[in-house]
Amino acid sequence: MSLYGEYVREINCGREIIEVEKVFFLTYIIHTDIKECYIEDMYIRPRYRNGGLCFKILKDVEDLAKKRGCTVLTHGIVKKHKNFMNIKTISEKFGFVQCHETETEVYFAKDIT
Repeated sequence: MSLYGEYVREINCGREIIEVEKVFFLTYIIHTDIKECYIEDMYIRPRYRNGGLCFKILKDVEDLAKKRGCTVLTHGIVKKHKNFMNIKTISEKFGFVQCHETETEVYFAKDIT
């Protein structure tokens, strides 16, 4: 487990993590009261990108969220993120639709019922 993974688990603030050390991590929060799984952060090292790993990780989180009673998967992208358009495209290919926008972020949701 990475140092960041240890930190996420230790602070126990509702955030959970899936990771393969030195390859990727994804943090998420399950909001059982509204049946939502919010993907907070996801990072895949550049050399592991473009091989389908992103979709596999997202599918794993979707399956986990369904098992925990969630009906929607959500995430946001900071507009100033240097890979904003790539992330938006991947999100849409995975079935996310834009549902909200602020001055600084764009939010997406996917029905997983």
